[in-house]
Amino acid sequence: EILTLETRAASAHETEQLGLEGEALVHVYEGLSLADEQPIAIFRSIFPAARFPDLLAALEASRSVTTALAQGGVADYTRASTRLTAKLANATQALHLRLTEGVPILRSAGINVDPEGVPVEYGVTWFAGDRVTLTLNPGD
Repeated sequence: EILTLETRAASAHETEQLGLEGEALVHVYEGLSLADEQPIAIFRSIFPAARFPDLLAALEASRSVTTALAQGGVADYTRASTRLTAKLANATQALHLRLTEGVPILRSAGINVDPEGVPVEYGVTWFAGDRVTLTLNPGD
């Protein structure tokens, strides 16, 4: 489920994560992931707007980051880094995930890169910890 599709100025942190320079614009895709009609995660994906000028329209049509990036010229990408952190749900997160404010949730922050190693997406996902299991395997 799409919550937000917008273009705005990148924050300093987003600029750093995406390797951008100056006062760059980014596309923001926020949404809610469901399983069996129950919310399991809220996500925010940030993309360099100059590199992918038509990305928001592609995301709105396909609701797929992989499809939208392919339409923007990046047919393949890989995860360069992932950082997992426990956080406490704020009021907005609790509302979307149907949780009580202040309960622990799992935050995953990652950077996806193109085949040349250039960042194409900075993403953050907040998971309802009691509804998901994340399995990490070496080499994956």
